[in-house]
Amino acid sequence: MPTTESPFAGRSFALGACLLERLEEADARPLAKILLSNEPWLTLHSTLDGIQRYFLRRDPGLWRFTARFDGAPGGVVCVRHPWLFGPYLELIALDRPYQGQGVGRDIVRWMERQAKPVSANIWTLVSAFNEPAQRFYAGLGFEEIVPIRDLVIAGHVEILMRKTLEEPR
Repeated sequence: MPTTESPFAGRSFALGACLLERLEEADARPLAKILLSNEPWLTLHSTLDGIQRYFLRRDPGLWRFTARFDGAPGGVVCVRHPWLFGPYLELIALDRPYQGQGVGRDIVRWMERQAKPVSANIWTLVSAFNEPAQRFYAGLGFEEIVPIRDLVIAGHVEILMRKTLEEPR
């Protein structure tokens, strides 16, 4: 299990329209279905079983949260901490009804608040073909650091992005 020293160790976090709660086994399948209906998981040929295994496997450095809307799972957030020089937003996905509502922005701002006491940076990775995600992160102050070929799947490029926080430790 992750240590309680992580800023992401809480069981739940209220973020206005949604409540982030530790991902439970019962949420793995509905959340995997949400991912499979969105990019980049469609293009990367992800599978329901593969995503469920990712959600449920033991990984002490990965903090997984279900984004609940009126009590029902409507998205997922996974943060890797510790990771190099600041927490890494490994995954964020919202079901279509919650996209474009500012929830993603609220999640990134939550991550920034949690990270500020321990890091001067937060990180993410975006598929080069996923231009909406690139615009989303750039609009929140993330900068492209480096493209990485064949990282996730051969023939695809991923872009490592960083946001430098205003108040480094």
